[in-house]
Amino acid sequence: MSARKTRSRAYDRPVRARGFLLQLKKEQNPLRMKMLLLGYVTDRLEKKRQRVVLVGGQAVETYTGGQFLTGDVDITTTDPKTTEEILTGLGFKKISMIWLNEQLGIAIQIVGSILTGSFEKTRTIQTGPYNVKVIGVEDLIIDRLSHAKFWKSPGDLEKARVLYANFKNQIDEGYLKETAKKRDVKDFLAQATVRDRLKLKPGQKVSVIEKDGVVHLVPIRPLKELKGMASGVTLKGLRDEGDRR
Repeated sequence: MSARKTRSRAYDRPVRARGFLLQLKKEQNPLRMKMLLLGYVTDRLEKKRQRVVLVGGQAVETYTGGQFLTGDVDITTTDPKTTEEILTGLGFKKISMIWLNEQLGIAIQIVGSILTGSFEKTRTIQTGPYNVKVIGVEDLIIDRLSHAKFWKSPGDLEKARVLYANFKNQIDEGYLKETAKKRDVKDFLAQATVRDRLKLKPGQKVSVIEKDGVVHLVPIRPLKELKGMASGVTLKGLRDEGDRR
């Protein structure tokens, strides 16, 4: 999966919030509605040389195409004050830490002004006439692993597994491993990636081998996969049993 345009009906790029809201209320796809909203906020902020990045559970939902659904939309913004003014103009009201628009059914939380991760790793997803910055897959995986380890949230470990499996050919492995080490989730990264590293499939059988008090799980491979593994090996110089004593 890669960042790409989302498909739906064409959208104009209204300047005023009222015109934008009229268009947004007609949107039937909840995920696309959220992305269009963030795109509008992003567009307004970039005119002031500021930026906003989608993070958290909504970023997971976006990258997985809705496989993992979430509630509120978490963002970081370099200009919280202006972001709040834009949200107010769009009919949002602040309730505790959440900005809520009841008519749209969307809740937004500004989780900080500093992105936990690399802005260079963020991805741009185009939705209609707008662009939305989403936290990099590598940093999102680390974020989910941190929740799994330190907040005891096993569901986030599965999210990290899916993200890694979906983007393994695009991920910066060096950056991922180094960041996991810095955030003290290297052990959980190993758990999240073991299936792909060993090329394990659901329902695959493994052999259980105990050695020196350590249990080893060895995948059982079909015989046809072993064909040719000893190609080029000769019996020359091979010692018999008597020579090994």
